Amino acid sequence: MAIGITIGDPAGIGPEVTLKALNALQLPTHAVKLFGSRTIWTRVAEQLHLPIPYEIVDIPTPSDIKVGEPSAAAGKLSYDAFVTAVDAALRGTIRGLVTAPINKYSWHLSNIPYAGHTDLLAELTHAPHYAMLMLSPTLRVTLVTTHIPIHAVADALTSTAIIEKVKLTHTFLTHYLNISTPHIAVLGLNPHAGDHGVIGDEELRIILPAIQELQQSGYHVSGPHPADSYFARHTADAIIAMYHDQGLIPVKLTSFGRAINVTLGLPFIRTSPDHGTAYEIAGRGIADHSSMLEAIKSCYEWSQKVSPWTSTT
Repeated sequence: MAIGITIGDPAGIGPEVTLKALNALQLPTHAVKLFGSRTIWTRVAEQLHLPIPYEIVDIPTPSDIKVGEPSAAAGKLSYDAFVTAVDAALRGTIRGLVTAPINKYSWHLSNIPYAGHTDLLAELTHAPHYAMLMLSPTLRVTLVTTHIPIHAVADALTSTAIIEKVKLTHTFLTHYLNISTPHIAVLGLNPHAGDHGVIGDEELRIILPAIQELQQSGYHVSGPHPADSYFARHTADAIIAMYHDQGLIPVKLTSFGRAINVTLGLPFIRTSPDHGTAYEIAGRGIADHSSMLEAIKSCYEWSQKVSPWTSTT
């Protein structure tokens, strides 16, 4: 059965990096379905002098999409392609999903009330627990909080949320990566992991109780670790970060263009590249497709297994 790939923001580099990656991978014709505008897919393929040997699930194309510019029309097309692909995954006509980058401002212009793919995926699939994991050649990092302001992070943290993210990460490591007894490290929130309550008390009130509960349940979990030093000497199979930049800066610093985003907790595998729409180079044929290649390759490989979260449907 095929995996699906969405076009992402049609004004960005999504179509380009997708077609370049598929050309490099040479997956069987039956292995991929492309979701988005046939007109745009075809135009980009012609610009790159690449074939499209895969089925295209056509989404009508608004006429006012300009390459390299955010717009409501681009937002609507990327949203419609995404929702159509998710529906296909839920109906079982595709077994995994790769999403090219969207532009959140374009979604906003189109009055789409979501900050991005992940929260909408959870809603559409009725997933009770879900998480964003960034995977690179050297790091695997799951986020407890994602796209919220920094000032809201401390109030958003709960022991329950940390426990959920650890359990989701543990399942991913054992089920998809075949790591039988994974070690998961949990970071602190504050500098020096709070210095025993001297610099904030979230570690003592929220993070440490979660770690202790997980340890009592048999999980190999350590922490809370100071975030500034742990990434330099980490030995864990995965790391749980408290907020977006705490986890993503190290991943992108060490592996930008080679990392991928994986959504945990869904009834199907979903991956995406680690970059955005890159409007400044869209349409020029010079975008690096390395991350998209990894996202497609990983999704195709992992989709051969049944999701451990199928009950969420």
